[in-house]
Amino acid sequence: MLLVLPLFDHRPYRHLAHQPDVVRGVYKRLNDEIDLPMILFQYPEATGCAYSVAALDAIADIPNVVGVKAASVTPTKYAELHDALSDRLSILAACDAPALLGMLMHNAPGALLGISVTGTDRWVEFIREATEGSAEKAKHTYHTFAVPLMDGIYENQLQRTRCSTTSSNKEALVQLGEIKSSLVRAPGISVTEERKAEIRRCMQKAGLLPA
Repeated sequence: MLLVLPLFDHRPYRHLAHQPDVVRGVYKRLNDEIDLPMILFQYPEATGCAYSVAALDAIADIPNVVGVKAASVTPTKYAELHDALSDRLSILAACDAPALLGMLMHNAPGALLGISVTGTDRWVEFIREATEGSAEKAKHTYHTFAVPLMDGIYENQLQRTRCSTTSSNKEALVQLGEIKSSLVRAPGISVTEERKAEIRRCMQKAGLLPA
């Protein structure tokens, strides 16, 4: 399956993400020429290249378009996409910040999260409880596991430091012994010693590392 990043993430093309016929033409070509299932990556509206609901509606019947990674920032924007499209596409919650719980509780079929490479089994447990299990168990896991990691690794998507979230994600895996380096290519900035310590503290709080 393909995760298709925004095809109009280039300043002269961004306005085209709101044009249903243009978006449909591009995805129809991908459907016909590549013939693999596709999940669209819907960026936040602040990026200027988010697809309009009308554009997503126009491609929802293309056979290989099966889902949307809805990085919509707020539960309200997630709900807008879900309510308009969920009868035809899987609208996956995508937020490495506290708004995630509200998205999941809006009948989300699942989630697609960058942060879930760290402690994947616990994320699976949390998402399962939030979407089809116990709301109380989901809330408990959210506060004791998900919130510390989203704050410590992804800085709740507020970008409090200059460090790359990719580097932070990699550093968490380094500390778990799963990979060897958290370096990222320029212009991304690799984690500092201060960030490494912060990531260790958040993983200890989440129960992934011993205190």
